[in-house]
Amino acid sequence: LEAALRANRALAKQKCGVCTRRFSVLCGISQCRQCSNYVCMTCSGSFDVPDLDGVVRLCSQCCVAIKTE
Repeated sequence: LEAALRANRALAKQKCGVCTRRFSVLCGISQCRQCSNYVCMTCSGSFDVPDLDGVVRLCSQCCVAIKTE
C-alpha cells in the first residue's frame, strides 16, 4: 500500500493537476497551499487569502472556489 502511495505521488509530480501539462525546465512546478496538488506556473498564482495566513500560492481551481464562497 505504501509503495502504491509513493508511486501515485511521483506520478502527480510529472503533470499539472489542472491542465495536465508535463513539467519540464520551461514549465515550472508549484504546490497549491489549499489542495496540495502540483500545478504548472500558468495554473497557479499568488493570492492574499486571510484564512491561509496572507499571500500564498494557489492553483486556479482553488482560487475560483475561494472567490465564489
